[in-house]
Amino acid sequence: MNPNFYSFWENMWFVVLILAVALVAGIIACIRYYKKNRKITAAVTVGEIREDLAVNPTMTTSRGVPLALAVSSMKVTFKFSNDGQVILDVPGTDAARLVRGMRGQLCYRGGSFISFVPEK
Repeated sequence: MNPNFYSFWENMWFVVLILAVALVAGIIACIRYYKKNRKITAAVTVGEIREDLAVNPTMTTSRGVPLALAVSSMKVTFKFSNDGQVILDVPGTDAARLVRGMRGQLCYRGGSFISFVPEK
């Protein structure tokens, strides 16, 4: 047999070690991605509702009236029963239905609002 053949198999442990480390790193990355992006449903109370107006800093005005439209979004604070809270961007149509102090089930994923079902 070729002597290089045996040296190849003697050094194979290094290749197996690299593959094992890559596999473990991939599994850890998948678990972290799943935990970060899973859909969460929780009982909450609606807190502060405010409108954020994002104005372009280079926007000019004429007689005090802006010449361009600003982007507005609704920020709603949802309070959990365990003194925790989350602040989410809520679409205007959904934010119009919310009232401070309203209780219900909030469904969200990561930092994205999905739905809010009020208690009856």
